[in-house]
Amino acid sequence: MFGTFGVTAAFNVPRNNALAEVDPEDGDDAEAAWKSFAGGWTRWNHVRAVASLAALGWED
Repeated sequence: MFGTFGVTAAFNVPRNNALAEVDPEDGDDAEAAWKSFAGGWTRWNHVRAVASLAALGWED
C-alpha cells in the first residue's frame, strides 16, 4: 500500500495539480504543459501499477 499511496502522493497528485492550473485556452503553453505532464505521469502510473501488483504477492 505504501508504494501505491506514496507514488500517488509524491508524483501523480502534484502533476495533476500543476496541470489543473494551466489555462487550456493558452495555446502553445497549454500544449507544452500537457506534453510535459503526460510522459511523467504515465511513467509514475506504471510504477504505481507495479507496486500494486507486488502488494498482491506480499505476505506478512
